[in-house]
Amino acid sequence: MSINLFGIYIVVLLDCIFENVCELDLIYEFEKAYLLLDEYILAGEIQDTSNKEILTSLNGGEEYERQKNLTEILDENF
Repeated sequence: MSINLFGIYIVVLLDCIFENVCELDLIYEFEKAYLLLDEYILAGEIQDTSNKEILTSLNGGEEYERQKNLTEILDENF
């Protein structure tokens, strides 16, 4: 895969996550951008090229984090 195609692919995925990605999205929500790159690249090699699989994995992680935070809040208050 050429560097240009790689860059376009990453921008398309970022656009799916952030809806009109801009520099501020990458600055203030760098964790999401990092997780996306981590799902896409592993040890310098492309791990997965399926947009659907990468986005499903990221959404699953966000849902898990929401549930975990809710559980912690409920445990502290009750």
